Amino acid sequence: MEHLTLKINNSTVNIKFANIFEQPDLKVIAFNEYFDTQVDDIVIAKKTLNGKYLLEFAQKEALDELIENNPHLKDRKAEPNLSREMGKSNATN
Repeated sequence: MEHLTLKINNSTVNIKFANIFEQPDLKVIAFNEYFDTQVDDIVIAKKTLNGKYLLEFAQKEALDELIENNPHLKDRKAEPNLSREMGKSNATN
């Protein structure tokens, strides 16, 4: 089976069984409010979409720089969470 279509209430949901990274078009992959990029099976698990993207496709240093210098995110930064022991300490709100 390559795909499955479900009708849920008034919505049609198409489920495709494939490697999401090999599919055309844009992808949206969730990050937490800290935009962590530390893939270590503690902050981000290696087997998650986020972890696989960061390990296989992203250039971590360039991505961290883009996140840090994004003007939209700079305006939304909350106070640093200095008690956070792992990952980044600056969150967006």
